[in-house]
Amino acid sequence: MSAADLCLETLPGGFNAIECTLFLAMVTAGIQNYFEWGAGGSTLLAAKRARSVTSVEGSRVWVDKMRNGSLPSNVNLRYVDIGPTKAFSWPVQTNTTRSREYIRAIDAVPPQDVVLVDGRWRVACALRARNRLTAPNGVVLVHDFDRKAYQVLLGPFREVARKGNLVALRPREGVHHVSTAYESDPSR
Repeated sequence: MSAADLCLETLPGGFNAIECTLFLAMVTAGIQNYFEWGAGGSTLLAAKRARSVTSVEGSRVWVDKMRNGSLPSNVNLRYVDIGPTKAFSWPVQTNTTRSREYIRAIDAVPPQDVVLVDGRWRVACALRARNRLTAPNGVVLVHDFDRKAYQVLLGPFREVARKGNLVALRPREGVHHVSTAYESDPSR
């Protein structure tokens, strides 16, 4: 099946068609480990290409819906309780302890080939993923990168590709930027 066909089959969700082509260019057939914050169509697309898919989600309702859709056997969908949520897993209240558990969920898995940041606390999650990539070709994808709050990531990362509002980033050499300041604001 072509990349365009995969995109059309799985699209109802966050990516548009052009973003989906970048996603599939980075999540190539046969990659070992894929991790994401924010479950949905990307989870199903990645499952067709990666050996192991770990998806972290903060909405119990969305996790139940995803699980009821019979997930592929190579997907580990992990619910992290960030408290009550509104649409798109927005927490009703910010709780730093819960946000840290969500952000640090990547620490429980081996190094990843591709990490998608498409949930809450995107800056903190991308920074956390920085040291959990397979070297030298591991990549962090950040969705909705047009948002001004996410541009801070261009300090510790370099942009390697962009289509629409999806960007592919790789860590810059010699930059060790990890800040917990981003762990308290779910909009960044």
